[in-house]
Amino acid sequence: MKKILKIIIILFSINLADAKLAESIVAVVNNEIILLSELNQHMKKSSNEGQENDKAEYLTELVNLKVLEIQARKMGIEVTDEQLESIIKEIINKNGKDDFLKELESQKINEYIFKYRLKNQILQENLAQLVLKNKIIISEAEIEKYYEENFGKIKKENLINLYIFEFNDKSAAQKNTQVFIDNSNELVLQNEITRLVKKGVLNQSSKHLGLINPNKLSPEISDKLIEAKKNELIGPIVYNGKDHFFIIKDIIIGDIAFLEAREGIKTSLSQEKSIKLLDDWFQELRDNSYISIRL
Repeated sequence: MKKILKIIIILFSINLADAKLAESIVAVVNNEIILLSELNQHMKKSSNEGQENDKAEYLTELVNLKVLEIQARKMGIEVTDEQLESIIKEIINKNGKDDFLKELESQKINEYIFKYRLKNQILQENLAQLVLKNKIIISEAEIEKYYEENFGKIKKENLINLYIFEFNDKSAAQKNTQVFIDNSNELVLQNEITRLVKKGVLNQSSKHLGLINPNKLSPEISDKLIEAKKNELIGPIVYNGKDHFFIIKDIIIGDIAFLEAREGIKTSLSQEKSIKLLDDWFQELRDNSYISIRL
């Protein structure tokens, strides 16, 4: 009889424990749970003085984070507390504790919220690299349309990508320009200009002029440049009493203002598409997850 009573007590205790656990679950995401204690802790640590506690809003934050964490683990991505602490420590070491706290104060958040948002950001950025891979394509037509809608009509004109050289010794021109004729890498060419200036072979006025409409230069220069071919040494052309040499690296038809704005426009369009794709992807991820709210 005593043995039977003990078994009943044990079974009752197990059922009671299960019932208490069930009562403390506020959400289920796929096969993972969020407990009331987690929600209360998140609310307590997130709240600033005088801020109203909205349980549903805070629970949504935890659910969204849980959705991200589950998907991230499936894709081999994990963000640990140690990683977060290391990043925060690095920020403090770089900017100072006082500046870090001032920045938190200006955003009206505390260190816990900063850490929570940092985890979200890292997860989203890592997932974005995989989700958006090869999906963001910006066509030239899109870039041109954006420019004309926001800046003005694109003008088509003949342009040349031009380098100018002023040699301290005219005889050095033929010896020291072959690298500019043979190479099209801007970084290599700029380093070569710097080297020759330091050696005293070139005057400091020697440089990459970028894209230029030759018709807008002085007649004595423009006439010779218009007739010239790519990658040939042009000169000497005398102006301001000095000999100058030129090399054309490219000849194109375009609009200087558009070409200068092009990369910035491409970046803006890419960011817009990325945000839209990620929002749609996360909403689909959330829709396809099993989410049960039990508040």
